[in-house]
Amino acid sequence: MATTDNQTYDNVGNPDAIIAPATCHVLTLRQDPTDATQREYIIRAPGMGDPPFHKYPGESTEFRKYPAGNLIQKNEVVGHIETVGGSGDFELIAE
Repeated sequence: MATTDNQTYDNVGNPDAIIAPATCHVLTLRQDPTDATQREYIIRAPGMGDPPFHKYPGESTEFRKYPAGNLIQKNEVVGHIETVGGSGDFELIAE
């Protein structure tokens, strides 16, 4: 059964840590579809110093642990996020 957590991320200060809400095989980050203002955002993973990946509004991001079969642990930081402008509401879905 999936565990879902809601978070608000922004572009103020350092990128925010993306923290797994539960132990899982796959953690999906997606913008809350009910959020009135969809935002572009930037992902850095697994570390804050890694190259950025630019994501467009409505685009989701999946995190997996390697080698295949390993689990992402509850409260593990899987990456970092910042919006391109303003703040946005996101869902974390742990499966």
